[in-house]
Amino acid sequence: MDNAVKNALYIETAKAAGITLTDSDKQEVSAIKDEFKSVKGSDSGYQKFLKENKIDDKFIELMCESSVYYRKIGEMVMKDTAMTEEMMKEHFEENKWLFETNVRKAKHILIATIDPETMQPKSQEEQEDASILAKGLFDRIQSGEDFDKLMHQYSEDPGLADSPDGYVFGSGEMVAEFEEATDSVGFNQLAFCKSDFGFHIIKRLPITYEDAQDEVSYDLLRSLIENRVEQWQKEYSIEVTRDEQMYLEIK
Repeated sequence: MDNAVKNALYIETAKAAGITLTDSDKQEVSAIKDEFKSVKGSDSGYQKFLKENKIDDKFIELMCESSVYYRKIGEMVMKDTAMTEEMMKEHFEENKWLFETNVRKAKHILIATIDPETMQPKSQEEQEDASILAKGLFDRIQSGEDFDKLMHQYSEDPGLADSPDGYVFGSGEMVAEFEEATDSVGFNQLAFCKSDFGFHIIKRLPITYEDAQDEVSYDLLRSLIENRVEQWQKEYSIEVTRDEQMYLEIK
């Protein structure tokens, strides 16, 4: 319901503000809808999805259309409002908790259990040796030895040379075990896990503005768009009403 309201508002406020869809925009709407339907595998799969969610094709059309209107509102906002570095840094500080939730930064020591050239598992004996080494390193770091020094000495991560200061990643960008282990600890704390690649000794790091700059830019634009839509809603006296009977049937 909340999504339906929000997407209806994008369309109606944009129309009230004089934004229209060109033929190219309408083709984009159709392309978005076709892509969505293809994800469902077939027309029967698409129809099943509609039925299970108690929605119809017009609702999907509205959602696809609203995404194009949203883009056009964003283009107007960006034309009217210059997003300065100062604005983005201020937005980062005000919403730091959000970016620290959605963006992660971590260094790790990888003790591999696969051959880096063939990507095949090492022998059972080699894997046991890797386990002993990894657990030993984890204990040594917990006892106060320098993480970076041991990382450069022992890590078998092929990306270490390019990312000596750690990896910045969002949800789904790392293997699940690595992401979950990182999420399980606070900043500058250690985590230990095993993945298909081997054993990971992870040190989670605080997020800086530079780490999350792309996400900050996107979120600030989203905030400016929401403010513009709210402004237009008041300016053009646009109301969203709910069909209570239909809502109760769905509920």
